Amino acid sequence: MEYARSVVRSNKVTHELRVLTEQEESLSDILIAARVGDLKEVQRLIRACRNQDLKMVLSKRDSQGNTVLHHACASGRLELVRLFINFGCNLKAANHQENNLLHMTVLHGSPAVLKELLKRKAVNVEEKNRSDRTP
Repeated sequence: MEYARSVVRSNKVTHELRVLTEQEESLSDILIAARVGDLKEVQRLIRACRNQDLKMVLSKRDSQGNTVLHHACASGRLELVRLFINFGCNLKAANHQENNLLHMTVLHGSPAVLKELLKRKAVNVEEKNRSDRTP
């Protein structure tokens, strides 16, 4: 009986590890898809998530502290930025260098994305980053 329990526990742990590994891979995938502006891939990854997983995926940060919305802003794809905003991504997010979404957009994005962000009251045009620069 004890052997059977250990096999069940082992199988459960193996399954949980597989699920965690798949989640980690999908988290990386959505950051990459957002960065390159791949709207269809982002939509596919979002559809593949359960509700609780989606919140975690959309709040994921890369090693520099950039969110999927930072990456979408840097990609310059307006549709992608709107998609993430509509899913409730944090408009006040800042990365490790304290760059907010406007900083990323000014550095890497497009005028259309900048205009979209400026419509949102949650975005602060006076916020300084670690280099003491505003967007």
